[in-house]
Amino acid sequence: MHVRIGVDIGGTFTDFVIFDGRTIHRLKRRSTSDRPEEGLVEGIKTALGMFERISGFEIVHGTTVGTNAILEGKGAKTALFTTKGFEDILEIGRQNRRCLYKLGPSKPPSLVPRFLRFGVPERITKDGEILQRVDLSAVEAALEKLKEHKVESIAVCFLFSFVNPDHEKEVGYFLRRLGYEVSLSSEILSEYREYERTSTTVLNAKIGPVVTNYVEKSLKLLTDWSVHRFGERFARQLQKNSFFRIMQSNGGVVSTRGIRKNPLLTVLSGPAGGVCAGAALAECCGLKRVITVDMGGTSTDVSFFIEGQIERTTEGEIGGYPFGTPIVSIKSIAAGGGSIVRVDAGGALRVGPLSAGSDPGPICYGRGESITVTDAHLILGRLLDTVFMGGQLRLDRQRTRMVFEQFCRERLPGFVEKEGGIEKAVVGLAQGILDITNLQMAKAIELMTVSKGQDPREFTLMVFGGAGGLHGCDLADALGIPLVVVPRDPGLFCSLGVLLSDVVKDYSLSCIRPLDTFESAEIDLLFGKLERVAQKELEEEGIPSPRRFFSRYVDLRYKGQSFEISLPYSAELTREFHCKHEERYGYSDWSRIVETVTFRLKAVGMLDKISFPRTAHRGEETPVPEALLDRRKVFFQKKEWLTPFYLREKLQGGNKLKGPAVIVEYSATTVVNPGYEASVDSFGNLLLSKND
Repeated sequence: MHVRIGVDIGGTFTDFVIFDGRTIHRLKRRSTSDRPEEGLVEGIKTALGMFERISGFEIVHGTTVGTNAILEGKGAKTALFTTKGFEDILEIGRQNRRCLYKLGPSKPPSLVPRFLRFGVPERITKDGEILQRVDLSAVEAALEKLKEHKVESIAVCFLFSFVNPDHEKEVGYFLRRLGYEVSLSSEILSEYREYERTSTTVLNAKIGPVVTNYVEKSLKLLTDWSVHRFGERFARQLQKNSFFRIMQSNGGVVSTRGIRKNPLLTVLSGPAGGVCAGAALAECCGLKRVITVDMGGTSTDVSFFIEGQIERTTEGEIGGYPFGTPIVSIKSIAAGGGSIVRVDAGGALRVGPLSAGSDPGPICYGRGESITVTDAHLILGRLLDTVFMGGQLRLDRQRTRMVFEQFCRERLPGFVEKEGGIEKAVVGLAQGILDITNLQMAKAIELMTVSKGQDPREFTLMVFGGAGGLHGCDLADALGIPLVVVPRDPGLFCSLGVLLSDVVKDYSLSCIRPLDTFESAEIDLLFGKLERVAQKELEEEGIPSPRRFFSRYVDLRYKGQSFEISLPYSAELTREFHCKHEERYGYSDWSRIVETVTFRLKAVGMLDKISFPRTAHRGEETPVPEALLDRRKVFFQKKEWLTPFYLREKLQGGNKLKGPAVIVEYSATTVVNPGYEASVDSFGNLLLSKND
């Protein structure tokens, strides 16, 4: 038996999906943020312990190690070598104000302090000609300072190195011989825009040692255990590229060897798994236009796709720092089940951005002290405290209510009086928390879709994550979306997504010229150059030739514009650009010159995938009696409803439930609001829609 394990490490829980060739198994553990490699390996041990005998195993996982290192300022001590005179590019940036109306604007601290930014005399022209040879003596002069400040990693970014990388390679070779980890911009992001290129390269250098250390520790722990549990043969498997892969932010997976080269690819990789799973499920169900909402314990991630084509972007940002590597287009907001509730200086109720995480967690978990979104759901009766996470975690309803009452009396005395007593104030506070959270998520969905010329009312809403199903109907009401889909095991959907992903690698080459000056043969030569590199790297990933596929894209703009639109390469590229510009921005100008900016190649190595299992379709609308767990009073908009609670694993295809209803399962809870109806399709998805 060959076992495949998909892992998604979140801020609150680490999720495991285990596939043995026939059955999908599941596992959910609290995350160990201070020792992520131990939490990963302990979960894998538990997963593999489900089987008496196995012939092999494969692990694919998304990790937040690099993301957290940036957000928490715990990256490696990094130095920057750049063209002399451009040492302050990280400080200067784009001079745009992130908060336009903030009287005292602030920006994140520089990724590299001024005393570790070194200018190197060298110059390459925009055409790639060497105007001034690189002066290695300037690099040598900085060595003492590197040692003094215990620099662990170095970024090198010279002007126009995306045209001619010779100087960067020369400096990189010199520094690597001295034992430093070096990130070259020509290898990380071979594109124009020196600020974004520098920021991207420095971010890669910053998290490189952190991610590499995590990967090596994980492999060592797993290898040592495998030798003890299965013998040397299994331990040797882990040394091969194909048995331990990591999810990337571009929606694909890559070997540990590939991640060591470019660790920045792991940033924001977890949410990408959910979008990939959503696209695969939508294809099975015949859904063409889908918005995905992944609500976990710490954040909510919003994306969308049309006919299976996942929206990607090269305008990423994390912690206020831009980076230009291709990523799945995702809007993340700090609104999750663990988001902490507070009252600001003006007396207004706020939700987030801080989260209770896995430790101490929400109040109802037994250790938390701050009110969270999850606690609000419990107060309103929407969570069944006895079967939460399959009974692994019992929710403390009494303690949660006590903290809510105390919060109302101390922080919102006027609200208690207005509501007519503490009982109503507690319910009103809980409802207010959910209203604020729903508003934040609805705005994120509007920003993601409307800003790109899409109407959310024309989409299906797919909600997942541990908390997604609790908010699906509310979001559909707020945005006028007609159908909500809640997949099976929604709290484990991202970990399923990493098992549905292929090896994906991205390559780019900047070339700014009017599009009509290119001959098709010249464009083929440019893409051919990228394809040769891609073929070599897919070979290293263990992908056979028949499973390698390449897609060509070109970034285009009107001459004089600052930003581009990326389109698949075709013979009708000019016409398609005008049409896409019209769709996105509301106008086009066929008389203006269209110019190329960057040629992109997406290389895909197809992997074997698991398929979505179908459920027994009996055609009966009424669920079997054993599906009904309980009937309890639940509040909807401060009105009490006697509400049935159903066990999802007992529901069958064709079942229909009228709201209000609550459907509980191992990894999540789904709320069916009054006025809504839930039905179960042939794949076991819950379809939520307004009653006719």
